[in-house]
Amino acid sequence: VSTEYVAYGMAAMSFLALGECLDRGGLIRLAMIFSVLPDRLRRTLECFVCLLTLGAIFVPLWYFGRSVVLNYRSGFTSGTISEMPLWIPELGMWIGIAIFWLRLLSYGLLVAVGLEAVDLEKSTKMIGNE
Repeated sequence: VSTEYVAYGMAAMSFLALGECLDRGGLIRLAMIFSVLPDRLRRTLECFVCLLTLGAIFVPLWYFGRSVVLNYRSGFTSGTISEMPLWIPELGMWIGIAIFWLRLLSYGLLVAVGLEAVDLEKSTKMIGNE
């Protein structure tokens, strides 16, 4: 039973960490491509990449949300001795995806209006290569 809860917790924590990872620069970036572009083109490309990512992340956001509602309404539980309602761990993952989507949306909007600069050094600062 404890292994099951650990697995649910790890899955939820991984998704919940995505938004903070985005803010700290921990996600994979195309810094080599962005670094050779002029500032205006870099900002435009960053907004385009944000839009693509928002669209791609919306798909699991939508389907996890549907699955949470379906599992809640149907009363589905895990097939183990704990009989954990499946909507509980899925809700944690859905919240993590939703936070990431909202943070990405706010970042994209800030870049689009020029209030946030595209920081190519953020990911190297995160791993301590200052």
